Amino acid sequence: MVGKNSNLFSRNLGKIVCDHNICPLGVSSWDRIKEEKLNYMWAAVTDKFESDDMDIHRNHILGWMKELWNKWRGQLHAKYVKGKPIQEALKNVPKGVDKKQWEWLVKEHFATESFQARSNRNAANKTKLKMLHHIGSKPIREIIYQKGGKDGKPPDLATIFFETRKKNKTFVDPEIIKKHAQIKELVQSEPSLPTIEIVEQCFDLKVVVMYLAWGVE
Repeated sequence: MVGKNSNLFSRNLGKIVCDHNICPLGVSSWDRIKEEKLNYMWAAVTDKFESDDMDIHRNHILGWMKELWNKWRGQLHAKYVKGKPIQEALKNVPKGVDKKQWEWLVKEHFATESFQARSNRNAANKTKLKMLHHIGSKPIREIIYQKGGKDGKPPDLATIFFETRKKNKTFVDPEIIKKHAQIKELVQSEPSLPTIEIVEQCFDLKVVVMYLAWGVE
């Protein structure tokens, strides 16, 4: 299902989450999407791709779609809303987006104090972030899935770290090289140590929370 066709699969997931006839845009978060809508989205996936064990991976693939959906909404905000008067944002409906859902998203989500505070906080954190990722739009779940997760053998932290921070198949930052060596040494010396404990030993709390969000245990 994923593998040599992974790029095609990921693109199709992206198309599904951006299609307002399949995936709702006018909700405050992915967790607010009703089960019947999730079932409809899943049907759109299985109609396009067939696999004997497809249903086994449903939760993982829906989690992958959640990441794509959140990323897309963030791109919509950055391009059509951020720094613009609300009335201008309301009129500037993105191509392919339902007008009513767009109006709800702008007024009831992007314009709220809680979203503004979170957006400003994320922007501030991004400027302070070291060891930037170089994976572009590929969701971290996809990397974990491709590197063994699909077979029930997710990659160790050293592999995840390499795949998310490599540039042209190698490291370019001395700090990243040093951190990768630290992780690799810990993984090799204590192979039974849970990944999250390795993260706790090698990173600060902010990174620990991020790895928990990825589903790393």
